Amino acid sequence: MYTILTANEAVENTKDEVKESLSILQRLTAPFKDSEFWVGVFMNVVWSLMIIIAALIIIKILQTMIKKVFNIGNKNKNLSAKKRDETLVELLRNISIYAVWFIAITAIFDIFGVPIRGLLAGAGIIGLAVGFGAQSLVKDVITGFFILFENQFSVGDYVKINSSGSLIAEGTILSLGLRSTRVKSITGEITILPNGSIMEVVNYSMSNIIAVSEIPVNTDDDIDEAMKSLEELFAEMPNHYHELVAPPEILGVDDISYGVSTIKVIAECLPNQHYGIERAIRKDAKKHLEENGFKKPLQQMVLNQHIK
Repeated sequence: MYTILTANEAVENTKDEVKESLSILQRLTAPFKDSEFWVGVFMNVVWSLMIIIAALIIIKILQTMIKKVFNIGNKNKNLSAKKRDETLVELLRNISIYAVWFIAITAIFDIFGVPIRGLLAGAGIIGLAVGFGAQSLVKDVITGFFILFENQFSVGDYVKINSSGSLIAEGTILSLGLRSTRVKSITGEITILPNGSIMEVVNYSMSNIIAVSEIPVNTDDDIDEAMKSLEELFAEMPNHYHELVAPPEILGVDDISYGVSTIKVIAECLPNQHYGIERAIRKDAKKHLEENGFKKPLQQMVLNQHIK
């Protein structure tokens, strides 16, 4: 059943709706007409600006302090240590910026009456859920931080990386970040490793390394004369190879078999230069022995034939 309204009733209903709308609008705009409201807004803006200025000053002070701390004794540090310090400085500066701005924004929200505790509680729940889903990422970042902080290896180092006893990469470090590390092998392949998978590291570039070479000599030659001749050669080698820290040292005869005596030689050289020095020692020793009349080391096989 439909109710038929007269013209007067329709007009009255329209007036009531208009009055209600105006009442709602007045309630909404009433605070903006109050002078105390604008004074409060002005003071909140002023305090917010002061917090922002204070945050900028604190960030500047923290960045300067971090840089000065890592610059102490910087002149006496090697290149890898300087690279590590530069990476750590940048990392700590970013962390300080994020921390200061987080505190500043939290304070500004509190000034304007935003329920920051509720927001932080919600953010904590979300962060917990994300943390469970990103455990490997967190592990990678934490491991990367300690690799940088402990200076386990740097860009340009030659390393061997193991995980649970198995070799996963060997080569030169191309880049080192908080989440991953790039390793270029001697044949050119690039392996990208999550830092969390790096368990054991053998670094060939942190200190001087020993090159080990074996020099074959014919057993028909006098072995003492051969070693004496080689000592004369080795005494001059540091003048031609800057990678050598000291002249190569003869340890003695390591093996005798099939007409060949093997002389073992070691040499201390600069980090990651042992392969080249080992090849240089073998080449120069062969050339020197041949020039001084020693026979070529040819392996011999003796066959015994029983005649009835």
